[in-house]
Amino acid sequence: MKVVHLSTLDYGGAGLAALRIHLSLRTMGIDSTLHVSEKNCSEESVVEVEKATWNSYKLPRNRFLNRLMRFMLRHGPFKTESEKDKKYLRAVAPQNRSLFTSPISSYSLCDHPAIKDADIIHLHWIENFVDYRSFFASINKPVVWTAHDENIGYGGFHYKQIFIRYYPYYKHLEDKYSDIKRKALSRIGDLTMVSLSQEMDDFCHNDSFMKDRTSVIIPNSVDYHKFVIQDKEFARRVIKVPENSIVFVFCAYNIDDPFKGLNVLLEALETLSIPNLVLLCVGKGNVPRRTNIKIYKAGLVINEDFLSLLLSAADLFVLPSCQEAFAQTPLEALCCGVPIVAFPVSGTSYLINEDNGIRCNGFTVNALIEGIQKALETKYDPSKIRQDIINRFSPELIAERYADLYESIITRCLR
Repeated sequence: MKVVHLSTLDYGGAGLAALRIHLSLRTMGIDSTLHVSEKNCSEESVVEVEKATWNSYKLPRNRFLNRLMRFMLRHGPFKTESEKDKKYLRAVAPQNRSLFTSPISSYSLCDHPAIKDADIIHLHWIENFVDYRSFFASINKPVVWTAHDENIGYGGFHYKQIFIRYYPYYKHLEDKYSDIKRKALSRIGDLTMVSLSQEMDDFCHNDSFMKDRTSVIIPNSVDYHKFVIQDKEFARRVIKVPENSIVFVFCAYNIDDPFKGLNVLLEALETLSIPNLVLLCVGKGNVPRRTNIKIYKAGLVINEDFLSLLLSAADLFVLPSCQEAFAQTPLEALCCGVPIVAFPVSGTSYLINEDNGIRCNGFTVNALIEGIQKALETKYDPSKIRQDIINRFSPELIAERYADLYESIITRCLR
């Protein structure tokens, strides 16, 4: 069985999830490759795909000519569709800072030998990588698609809340991209959707395009070899946080993304007035407002070993987000033995139990305050938290479920 995974990145939440599945499948003896637009790891079985640019047309390797072609594609009469769309986005971007991606791509994957030779094509987070129109018009393979967010149900948006708030600004491109995606996806003959949680599965079944497609629920895994319980005092010395502090950690790709809830967390912590409190923020961007809370900014962390160290320095992981597909970083925090307090977003019903944290009763500041208070009053066993996560979310266990899914699809196709 040959499986080709496609993912925009091999890092970040969705990218790492794809990488872990791929590597675990290879450990099981399955012929698996992962193709990405940007490679971070050193694994030989992960392939970085080159863009189809004007260099593909065997033009002379001339710096002046290349600059001229680049200028014409961006500004001249030969401006590409993507460049026209980017110009539109630049005009509306000052209105908000939400994630909005395109189904149009300069990558040509249709004729890739690995894809032609595959038994299963497994899609992950593929935005700005897979060109929907050309790709889905040409493949005739069974497709497994792990939905890492709600983007498959929209044009360029990735979550319902963002769509509702910002649709008027992006209307032109959202309608255009939605039409492109619906027409392209209707060409997939054999599609199996994988949802990370029951909430994501409900979303798929409520979507007009996906409701009649086969779907299963398989959560993400966690690399328990890299995310381990480390000595808290040592971790704090390394990142220069006072050892007598009470440390909370907040993680987001963009910490100033309003949907991730840092403002809500700051308001809750200011109300609680916890002595010696330190808030460790992991992610790019700036703290969205002034606060009297002592904050340590770690920046965007891609290295898993260092992220494990940061998480191990914490007493509590807080997830005040109002939108998630599964919430991967809390899973990694739990694997480091750190209890969590989270808003009731998708995936947290799987993660949180009475032995590892608090799932808040709502999405308000008061609900978060109540959750944090309960967590601080509870004594947690880090070893017990970690072992529970390994038992339920190990890469071996999750990969085995995917292998069974692939086998069932291939068997069905042979009938």
